Amino acid sequence: MKNIFVCMFIICSISLSAQTPLKVDAGKDTSYCIKMNYFGYFDSSNYTTIKIGGKSTAVDGTPPYSYSWKMYSKTTRKQFNLLADSGIDHKANPELKISNNYFLADSYNDSLNDRFIFKVIVVDSNQITAEDSCTIILSRFGGMPVVSGGIQFPCMEVYTIDSIQIGPCGLIGGIPPFSSFHWTPEYGLSDPYIQNPKAVLSQGLNFVNYSTTYKDSVGCSLYGGETITDIKDGDLNIGFISYKNPVTISGTMNFTSDLLGSTVQVYSINGVVYFQMKVEELSIPLGSLISKAGIYFYRVTTPLGKLITGRFVRE
Repeated sequence: MKNIFVCMFIICSISLSAQTPLKVDAGKDTSYCIKMNYFGYFDSSNYTTIKIGGKSTAVDGTPPYSYSWKMYSKTTRKQFNLLADSGIDHKANPELKISNNYFLADSYNDSLNDRFIFKVIVVDSNQITAEDSCTIILSRFGGMPVVSGGIQFPCMEVYTIDSIQIGPCGLIGGIPPFSSFHWTPEYGLSDPYIQNPKAVLSQGLNFVNYSTTYKDSVGCSLYGGETITDIKDGDLNIGFISYKNPVTISGTMNFTSDLLGSTVQVYSINGVVYFQMKVEELSIPLGSLISKAGIYFYRVTTPLGKLITGRFVRE
C-alpha cells in the first residue's frame, strides 16, 4: 500500500506542472477621430497615435515570444505594408503615428470606409503559434474650401422658392449614420435638432449663416454649415446656380449664361465622384444623373478659375 501511494503522488505532481497554453491579445476594437485639412491631408497640428496590442499581447506558453503584425482593409481584405515600412511590425505593442501622406495614399483613395483589421501572430520559444486580431475605425473628416469672389463661406446656396431643406455643407467625411444635430441660429428653422430642417425665408431676408454640430456613428464631433441667400424669381444676378431642393427625378440644375463652359462635378458625402461634365447648356438633368437618395456636393469651376460649391439632397 505504501508503494501505491508514492506512485499516485508522483502522477499528481506531473499533472500540476503542465504548461499553460500560449494566449494572445491583439487589443480592443476601437475608433479614432482624425481631422484633415482642406486639401485632404492629415492636419499636421493634430497627430493621432494608434497603439495596438493588449496590455500583455502574449502571455503563458514559453517566453521569449516573436511577433508579426499585419494590416488589412476590412472591406476588401487588401493587405497594407504600412507596419512593415514603419519598422514596427515585430513589436509587442506597435505605435502607429497617422500623420503621413503615405497612409493617406495607401488607404483613403481606395475607399475602404476607414475600417482596418490589425492581426498579430505570436510564436513562443517552443514554436507554438497563436494569433488574434482587432478592428480599428478611423473617422476622417475635413472642411472643403468654398470660395466665391475670394471670400470663403461654409457653403453657398441660391434658391428661388420660399422654403428650402438644408443640411451640413462644407465638410466631407465622418462615418454615417449621423446624430445629435443642433443648428444655430434656431430662428427660421422647422426643427433645429434634425439633420435636414427646412429654412423658411421671409420677406427681406437676404443672407443667413446656419451652422450645426453633430456626431457620426463612432462619436466623433463634426461641424457643418449652410449659407442661404434669399433671391426671388426674376432677380437672379449673373453667375448664379439655382435648383429646387430636394432634387427629384425631374429636377434640373440651372446656370446663368456666363457659366457656360464651366466644369461641374458632383460627388457623395464620402468623396465618391458620380459625374463630371462641361456646362454646354443652361441646365443639366440633375435628377436623372443622380439616382440614389442622399446628400451630395457639387463643384463648379468657371473658365476663369472661379470655384462655386454647394450641396443638394436627392429624394
